[in-house]
Amino acid sequence: MGRGFAIVVMMVGCGSPGAQSAGDAAAADAAPADAATPHRVKQIFAFQAPSPTKPAPCNQGAPLTPIAMTLVPPAWTASTAMLARGWVTATVDGVSYAFRNTGTAGTSSTTAPAFCSATQCTTDDASGIEWTNMGSMTDVRTDGKGQAYGTYLMCRDDFSNYVLPHLDGVAEQLSWSAVDQGTEKTGPTFPDWTQWDGVIDLEREDPNWPAGGQIAVLAAAISFGRSGPNKFTPAYVFSQDYADLSAPDWAATGMFDSGGYLIDQAIRPSDLPSHYFHELVPVCQPGATRPTWMTGSGAITDDGSCQWIDDGPHAHPQDTTTGSWAGLEDTLAKWPPGVYNIASKPPSGAPPLATVDLASGFPVTWETPYLVAQRQFALAAVTHLDAKYPSDVAYIRFGAGDGDEANVFNFTQFEQLGLSYSELRAVWTSYVATMYGYWSTLPSSIPVIASVASGPNATTTGESPDWADDEAAALANTLKVVGNQGVTGADMATWAGQPSPGSPWTTGKACAGDWCNILFSYGSVFTRFTFQTVGPTDPTNTQMPGVLPVGTLPEVLSFVDHQASAQDRVVFEMFCQGEDGFATYDPSYSTYAAAQGQGYAAA
Repeated sequence: MGRGFAIVVMMVGCGSPGAQSAGDAAAADAAPADAATPHRVKQIFAFQAPSPTKPAPCNQGAPLTPIAMTLVPPAWTASTAMLARGWVTATVDGVSYAFRNTGTAGTSSTTAPAFCSATQCTTDDASGIEWTNMGSMTDVRTDGKGQAYGTYLMCRDDFSNYVLPHLDGVAEQLSWSAVDQGTEKTGPTFPDWTQWDGVIDLEREDPNWPAGGQIAVLAAAISFGRSGPNKFTPAYVFSQDYADLSAPDWAATGMFDSGGYLIDQAIRPSDLPSHYFHELVPVCQPGATRPTWMTGSGAITDDGSCQWIDDGPHAHPQDTTTGSWAGLEDTLAKWPPGVYNIASKPPSGAPPLATVDLASGFPVTWETPYLVAQRQFALAAVTHLDAKYPSDVAYIRFGAGDGDEANVFNFTQFEQLGLSYSELRAVWTSYVATMYGYWSTLPSSIPVIASVASGPNATTTGESPDWADDEAAALANTLKVVGNQGVTGADMATWAGQPSPGSPWTTGKACAGDWCNILFSYGSVFTRFTFQTVGPTDPTNTQMPGVLPVGTLPEVLSFVDHQASAQDRVVFEMFCQGEDGFATYDPSYSTYAAAQGQGYAAA
């Protein structure tokens, strides 16, 4: 790809109008070229590659990484040409196993060999073919969107040898809890970044690491996914001691100079330090002068449009939600779906909650303990990365919701805070705007980016693009970048069928996260657009019932190229898992031939 379409691989587990920032320019200049292309896309990050291991090759005993494949390997057949490093399945004693040719290319024997059943055992076939057992095939599963996958083991050396040489680096999702050694008494503490550094350094030590390659860091405060538990938020955040420690003074400028306060945010007024208060109105603006605090059980202080209730000697503790999204099976799942904190009384037959149980749920992210600690995590992360990897990190993406994205889950549980759908939208998007504003002030030469997302499926309405429009408006005034992780091949038709194109969205079906309308309306206000498809693209272009049509890679890139014509930098986080990375470059992959026919390598 040419200089206009350099590839950077982001591996998460895959074994403001203004001038372009210096960090952006450096990232582009550092990216090596591969082949000419007409696309405006300037970087492609491969997303979901097998994790790096030492030693890397599977046939040297390295651990294996399960990778979801849309097509399972073919069954072994007699007298058939077999690729070196190719895959087949065979049944031994009623169990289906995946086998890989760790010998040489050749033609299989006329009768089936006696395949062995132990993991890593080998079976000789004809003409130098040696089948290594890579493990049993798992049961068919779904990805949460109805997409059926058969899974088997894909190795790091497939990625390293076939895919990585064509790319510019990797991306890694790195978690908050991996580096925060804080306690209930200390709060956020970041003395040791060994876990993050080890992942980054190990990637860069790959023997096929490209010249000028970079790491893209996806800094996650909440585990990504629709089924818990959450493992990325430190447990101390949910303690009473930290709730007391984190509560700031009242301010006429609102929480962290945001201009207002949100429901259940806690404060400790400096003129009454023996009392804590939490806010009762969904979104409010305080008065210009400090109020006279009303104390006593249930006492409420009026303050501009805010209302503060006296909590006495302890702050309102951090809430978490448990429901369809998250929760530890052994404890939190035994509680009815809802909103809980460390002071919640157990229902009949349920065990009491510890901070680790609360941490396994989806936090109420705008509440004071989480908000304060997450801000400190972001500052510590950019400070460390900027000092140690100023030219090795392509960018850092923080997430306002789960993972490094802006999704909010457990919506019906959030409604139990007493909020209507419109009130929850106002609270969530106000919180997200506060985070965007803070991230835009971080002292980093490395670009900091963020994404938008549509509202969740709710009890009162379907998924709504207006949430994403509110978030985009906030990004336009802060980071000046926008991203979306739900692009599909159907977006072109969706865009063409919209009765009233433009942001904010008004009616009709919109692209996921309203990205089509947002780019159309904001134009060059956003200097960067970073996107993923909703799943791996499909070179066979086979539409499965009930599944969003992701489409082929060339058609997705072509439409994004059209829609993002005003952006200085368009970045594609390409799935290495599935059809994108392996189908483009690995001849042994099941849909490699289909991908070549669709023009994947050229695209």
